[in-house]
Amino acid sequence: MAKYINVEVDQTTSDLLAEMSIEFFGGKRKIRPGDVIRSRIGSVVEEYSRHPTKLLMHSGSFSYASDNGRSLLGMATGRYCSVAVGIRVMNGHHPMEALTTNPWHYGDFYKEGNIPADFVYRGERPAFPQEYGPVKVGHDVWVGSHCTLMSGKQISTGAVIAGGANVTSDVPPYAIVGGNPAKVIRYRFPDEIIQRLLESKWWEISPKLLRDFNVFEVEETLDAIDRLRQSGEAIEFTPRKLKVTAKGLEEAS
Repeated sequence: MAKYINVEVDQTTSDLLAEMSIEFFGGKRKIRPGDVIRSRIGSVVEEYSRHPTKLLMHSGSFSYASDNGRSLLGMATGRYCSVAVGIRVMNGHHPMEALTTNPWHYGDFYKEGNIPADFVYRGERPAFPQEYGPVKVGHDVWVGSHCTLMSGKQISTGAVIAGGANVTSDVPPYAIVGGNPAKVIRYRFPDEIIQRLLESKWWEISPKLLRDFNVFEVEETLDAIDRLRQSGEAIEFTPRKLKVTAKGLEEAS
């Protein structure tokens, strides 16, 4: 079953993307009729998101990704994320317990017609996962430039990935990580503030309510969010969404 799709944008789709403020990153680059965009089937794209040129990622509102290669389709971000240039998502699993890690004995290429018939592997082919799945990114994550991310890992809400990092394991909430392999350098806030941020789920609140807070006063903002929730005045943020299907782009209900 195909995992990816190329969509040639028609006028109707271009108009819909413009209505939803879904654009290519850099200079408010609209997605125009005739553009061919590549996306991962099953991706959900929220309005007010910006994407690498010619790609449409699984992305939450207000998130953006600078221009990157196609491997970035192996990343699924939440809301308010910032993804810099030069990011590579490394996918693919090789069986280290076999005689060889090379796909000669399991890969689609190594069959009759591509290699001589008497070179084609005929032994056992036990099932094993050949992909790790997408990198799952929470909300308010900043990925610095020229990072390598191992697919299937979780980068939790609030994390910061330092430029050039090689992420080979899950990243905790609000951790700042860097290096090869990436290790925790420090955390953005004390434990009690991190817990309050996660419990607040501020990214689920309408920006209409957030816009007048001083976001540099984090505890004051959290206190205000608590009052909104306790009074029942917290308005849920429900952005419009597109879903990527095998038939193309469809507005999700």
